[in-house]
Amino acid sequence: MAAEVSDRVREIAEARGLLESKVFERTVERGLGDLWGELALAQYLDDESPHVR
Repeated sequence: MAAEVSDRVREIAEARGLLESKVFERTVERGLGDLWGELALAQYLDDESPHVR
């Protein structure tokens, strides 16, 4: 799986004219944003969010 990820990152970097490190950075940022949104939604639906009360 690691080889597949590296291949995809390399391909995206080449296609976009970016450094591979920048592609990894953007991937982590997007992934973290998705995970944070999922957590907030789950807490809201479970009525556990301190921001909802």
